[in-house]
Amino acid sequence: MKTLCISFLLTFLLFSNTQAQESFSSEYKFYTFLNDKNLDKEAILVLKGLTKLTLNASQKDSLNFALGWHYYTKKALDSSTNYLLNVSTEDKRYNQAVFFASSNFIIQKKLTNAALILQKIDTSITDNRALATFQKAGMALLNRNYTMYDSINKVQVFDKYYLEAEQTKLNDIKKQMVKQKNKSPLLAGTLSAIIPGAGKWYVGKKKQAIGSFLPLCALAFLTKELYNKTDIKTDLRFWLFTTFFTTFYVGNIVGSVELAKIVNRNNKEIYDNQIIFNMHIPIRNFFN
Repeated sequence: MKTLCISFLLTFLLFSNTQAQESFSSEYKFYTFLNDKNLDKEAILVLKGLTKLTLNASQKDSLNFALGWHYYTKKALDSSTNYLLNVSTEDKRYNQAVFFASSNFIIQKKLTNAALILQKIDTSITDNRALATFQKAGMALLNRNYTMYDSINKVQVFDKYYLEAEQTKLNDIKKQMVKQKNKSPLLAGTLSAIIPGAGKWYVGKKKQAIGSFLPLCALAFLTKELYNKTDIKTDLRFWLFTTFFTTFYVGNIVGSVELAKIVNRNNKEIYDNQIIFNMHIPIRNFFN
């Protein structure tokens, strides 16, 4: 009797497992069909339905990768990273998952996290090593560590078809960055204190410079005229214009300082976006 019960239980478990595998297989194929048809809402519903099934290790990897890729395409980078990093080392897509998880961190400017993730890559494989090293070179540029960037380029020759063009672009960006000098907020403020608007001219905002210079000159002229022609002790117009002039003059200085900071941030953001874009292309090209 005991033997019969055990046999029945094993048969039931085997049948249940077979049913679960067939269910996963058919649902996953349906997801693939929906995804190919760009039916994103329906596709993610199918994937979320699969999370409720009892899955084996291989199926979990497939599901985690699919969810990670789905959220990556939707730019939900945190969710994408969480799923991609749950793909096990036994899965053939493991290195791809790690590279894209690292790329997610780089896009979010979480460079420390990206560097830690890249350490999980199997660098015994030549392509993996070249691609991981290229990512490290790009992160050195993002950190404005030109010495490290140059040292990586000396050690690693990026002669792979998916890296060569992007390395040339990174080298060009680096040359532009070295030539590009940050604008000094202190100098911008000082120049505008001497000549209203001069600090804005210095940072390259010529229209704003003229827009500061002309009104302040007009206010200064009117204030001086009132000073020369009226009794300043009793004429409220003089004090009104003096207040206006002082307010705009100080604002002109502070505005020039802040404008220099904004220009520096914008220039950095432009270069960062160019670097990240060129870091990402080889990953897409290699794995696609």
